[in-house]
Amino acid sequence: IHSNTAYVEVKVENIRRIQKSLEVVTKNTPAEGYILGKISTEQNALRISGPESVVADVDKAVVNFDLANATEDVSMILPVELYDAEGNRINDSRLNTSINEVQCVATILATKEIPLVFTAKGTAAKGYSYTGRIESDPDTIVVAGKNSSLRGLKKLDIKEVIDIEKAKANVVSFIDVKEYLPEGVILAEGSFTGKVRVVAYVEETFTQEVSVAQDR
Repeated sequence: IHSNTAYVEVKVENIRRIQKSLEVVTKNTPAEGYILGKISTEQNALRISGPESVVADVDKAVVNFDLANATEDVSMILPVELYDAEGNRINDSRLNTSINEVQCVATILATKEIPLVFTAKGTAAKGYSYTGRIESDPDTIVVAGKNSSLRGLKKLDIKEVIDIEKAKANVVSFIDVKEYLPEGVILAEGSFTGKVRVVAYVEETFTQEVSVAQDR
């Protein structure tokens, strides 16, 4: 009697469950004259489960949002994609996710360049006068907002923040223009903090006595 016995090795792994924040990656840019305001998602995290060795490879969960030439708000339902630490997409049927897709909304804002206009307050010291000239660096800013918010905005008028009271020289101030933006309007250039150097020009007043001869 001959007996043939076959053995099959079965590898059993523990099931691991993790939670990952959902990362939104934007592709392309809105149309010229527009910028991305913000992106909101229906959910901002998801649960992932599967064999321990497979789950360990998951570095991030991503949705790719294409904003090419957008001029208005964009709402899309986008698939959730998993990636490892080297940026390779993971497609493994053994992985289960709590959501496979998510709704994303991108707010698109129009941009506009406007001049800065400053006025001074106070009176220069005796013997000095304010020339009425104020310069700022920069003298214009680029702002962003909905078209309805920008339509009537032709300049940013910042009144009486430069104090020349008893000044005997040019008055230099640093103003944060963000504090004076209308509601619904933001700075469009991310590299610009909003701090502006402003100079109000004050000069010495010269008086000269003039003798007038009187006819006798």
